[in-house]
Amino acid sequence: MTETYWNGLPMPAEPVRVVVDTSPVSTWWCAALAGTERAAVRVGEPGGEVMYLDDEDGSGWWKVTEGRGSPRVPHRSLPVVREVAPGRPSIEDRLRDAAAVAYKGPNDTDAAMLRLYADKIRRGYPGGGSNLTAAVACVLDVVADTLHPEAAGQ
Repeated sequence: MTETYWNGLPMPAEPVRVVVDTSPVSTWWCAALAGTERAAVRVGEPGGEVMYLDDEDGSGWWKVTEGRGSPRVPHRSLPVVREVAPGRPSIEDRLRDAAAVAYKGPNDTDAAMLRLYADKIRRGYPGGGSNLTAAVACVLDVVADTLHPEAAGQ
């Protein structure tokens, strides 16, 4: 197990994925990230007071290991709504998988087909064939499960 530190003292820390909360200040570096998933490092005792460092570029983990948590090593704190369950794919990966349209044409992309579907239903027309409709239904299931995880699969 890798030794981790804060201010030069041993401190539990581990890499996690988190959902970013609303920034307390609109000019904070992470203000535009609210609601997104990011790599982070949880620093502190599990079940106790913790803080989260952004780790998208590996700098959070570097700070608590090689940098020994030194105040001289910069970091980016993150406001966090919740941690993403370990082993659970990110929302981006789940949406990408759900959006896969079966039997596309040779020049079609999933994104282009979903945009076409959205454009058609905005104008009041049927969205498309059964494969595209099935992909849209899967995307909506992922969105609903993300917004209301305790009711997933209902």
